[in-house]
Amino acid sequence: MKMKKKIMAVLLCTVLLLNTGCSFFETSYEEYELSDTILGSTDFSEMKYEHFDPTAVKKTMEGIRKDMEDADNAEQIVKDFESIEDELAVMEASYSLAQLYNSLDANDEYYQDELVYITEVYDEIRDQYCILGKDALESPCADVLRDAWDEDDVDLFENYQAMTDNQKKLRKEEQSLENDYNKAAVKEFTYTINNQAYTMDSLLDAVYAGNITYDQYVEGYYGCMNAMADTLAPIYVDLVKVRMKIATEAGYENYNEYAYKDSYDRDYTPKDAQEFCDVVKKEMVPAFHTLTQNMNSMASTQLDMWSNSKSVDDKLETIRKYLAKVDPVLESNFDYMKKFHLYNVEYDKKKSDGGFTTFIPVYNEPFLYSQPSDSFYDFMTLIHEFGHFNSFCVNVKEASQSVQNLDLAEIASQALELLYTNFYGDMLGEGLGDAASEYTLYQRVDSVLEGCMFDEFQRRVYELDEASVSTDKINAIFVEVADEYFKGEYTKGKGDTLWVMVSHNFESPLYYISYAVSVVPALEVWEIAQTDFDKACKTYMDIVRAGEGDGYKETLERIGVGTPFEDGTMKGIADMIIKQVQ
Repeated sequence: MKMKKKIMAVLLCTVLLLNTGCSFFETSYEEYELSDTILGSTDFSEMKYEHFDPTAVKKTMEGIRKDMEDADNAEQIVKDFESIEDELAVMEASYSLAQLYNSLDANDEYYQDELVYITEVYDEIRDQYCILGKDALESPCADVLRDAWDEDDVDLFENYQAMTDNQKKLRKEEQSLENDYNKAAVKEFTYTINNQAYTMDSLLDAVYAGNITYDQYVEGYYGCMNAMADTLAPIYVDLVKVRMKIATEAGYENYNEYAYKDSYDRDYTPKDAQEFCDVVKKEMVPAFHTLTQNMNSMASTQLDMWSNSKSVDDKLETIRKYLAKVDPVLESNFDYMKKFHLYNVEYDKKKSDGGFTTFIPVYNEPFLYSQPSDSFYDFMTLIHEFGHFNSFCVNVKEASQSVQNLDLAEIASQALELLYTNFYGDMLGEGLGDAASEYTLYQRVDSVLEGCMFDEFQRRVYELDEASVSTDKINAIFVEVADEYFKGEYTKGKGDTLWVMVSHNFESPLYYISYAVSVVPALEVWEIAQTDFDKACKTYMDIVRAGEGDGYKETLERIGVGTPFEDGTMKGIADMIIKQVQ
């Protein structure tokens, strides 16, 4: 038995659990062997969601508690604990599917209600399960159980602290507020210009058509953003207050410490992150502004037009064409994704915004999701998310043990985007290919700045006294922090509510630093590719195949790739970027 390290992780973490052949699902599980991994072979159309009934697992736990008083029952108790692990996996598969189906139709209240229900039931079952394990290790069956269980499992059980009623209540409140956010975020927010109501999307069409001026477009954009904030910001205020209470209940000084350690299990602290952010402001901000000054806005429009002229199938086939040049395993895993329809990347107004790749336990299959927005960024998102998909395939055994390090996971996606700059000339022609490469580099450096900015912003919000948390205070903090990265771009009434447009702030608090720290080794891979593409691809696959079970710093040091916490790393990357664009 291998107890899961992280339970009910945020969606972008994905839920990674043991594979079982449980009859909960109508489609039988089959094994699909590919690239030294074992993946499921169920077409997504055949995956069935069913409401989970905890009656059977509760009965099993009652039986264990009765039987563990007799040492002769020890072997059966080992098997019963394993069966409960299977049921936990089924619940987590339910959660993963419910979140996915909720993203596919953000207005479907059934799955929103199911997410609240599964979270509550899962917390209850896992809490009882861990208490049961702790008690079993003090029973006459203890010796057999210690021999049968992994050392980490024994340690987890022995040190487990039961959830309080208040912790359960707060978890339910948090999930309910996240559902409120998801329902509210898909609404169309408008701003009126010349007696015409515009959404953010229709504003862009209007300025291209000459119906409004560029200044009116900017006015309308911020107007829509502020309208969005009027609805979403109060939800965020409530989420912050609930999460502050969650951290306190768990015994942490503040939510920052709780999230870094308990949610993400990072091998660096919020203090380390702030020191990294300070170096980014000193070294990377000037490099970014140099890069921005060299951007060709006309080429950016042409890239959008190229992307919008391609069907989804065309885009996928274009990506596939070059995958084997990085490593044949990527092409194989791409074909696997298409064969079993493990993706949804078409536009649908019912879908939630954004892109993610999740892992569906029991079925043992990843799934790639994206809601396009009519830009070249959509094409880049497909490459980015397939980097995650491939990583799940390569590390499926590790994924099945609920092991993932987000800081490492994001390298697999961001480095693949940068490696694709090597193909843009052939794909788009020399001129537009250069623009695409420049745009990709711009986006990745922007990820460093935004990753730091949003992490610093959130950390400062969560350091407030609960009584002082308000929309006005949050807006003021955002402007103050943002000004240190993007000077003068965000002011009161003009961009101070931009933070409401980032779903991670609501659903995956303090995740954003993972984008920043993962870009640094990704840029190192890109730097190698400028002189030795084959070596860069090998380094990339070494990172992917290293898995995500160890710490971020430990893994990169083992491979021989630098981390952003080392002296001189950020200055070296900044100098390289400036040299590249000048």
